Amino acid sequence: MHIKGWLIIAATVALPCGTALGQDAQPTPQLQPQTSAAATDENRWVASGFVGSNFGNNAQSASVNFGGSVAYLWKNMYGAELDTGFTPSFQLQNNFFGTGVKPDVNSYMANAVWAKPLGDEGRFQPFVSGGVGAISLRSGLGVSNATIVPNDTRFGGDIGGGVMAFSGYWGIKADVRYLRATGTYNNTVAYANPTQPMPTPAPGPYGTMSTGAGTTAATPSAAATAPPTAATTSLAGAALSGLHFWRAKIGVALRW
Repeated sequence: MHIKGWLIIAATVALPCGTALGQDAQPTPQLQPQTSAAATDENRWVASGFVGSNFGNNAQSASVNFGGSVAYLWKNMYGAELDTGFTPSFQLQNNFFGTGVKPDVNSYMANAVWAKPLGDEGRFQPFVSGGVGAISLRSGLGVSNATIVPNDTRFGGDIGGGVMAFSGYWGIKADVRYLRATGTYNNTVAYANPTQPMPTPAPGPYGTMSTGAGTTAATPSAAATAPPTAATTSLAGAALSGLHFWRAKIGVALRW
């Protein structure tokens, strides 16, 4: 009985130990790498505000530009954007409007976009974009008549590329793009009748008249008050026709 008791005790102790050893022998499940779908599978909105500079071609010297854009990217790669830019003092290569007049040149573009997500969660995204829209010119001249039309808008287009970089929702967006209005750029205002003198923007051309006190006062000349004819051409339209330049810009971006 003594030996039998010891055998029962030994079996009781050995049973849980064997069970534990059996469990330890089972293969440890491998952790699968976690991959984020944010880089390619999610659709994204991206909005940005920017400041930049116009330069080259018909931009005689650099001028400050600002604006913004909003884009929708399907699978964070393909999409469309609306891009607007405003230049309150554009430096024209040729002076159409008289000394010291620097017109506003604004752009409104609808672009197609392709972006390539790189890094964790698509943190870096080089992209290219291009499209069509309108380019407008506002001279700021306080005159509009048959021969001097100070404002105009033309069909145009743009193409460019850059990079976006994000940390969470916020990041930066920078790009360089080329913009062009339709038409052929002119050095001077063109007229159908080459014998007709080209008008001078405000405050001329002017004649004078006597005020009866030995002084003179400016009066509009016949050229400035002439009725519309087929020979006249918009001054702003001539300046805007074929206008082309480069724009570099950088700004804060938000994606969601």
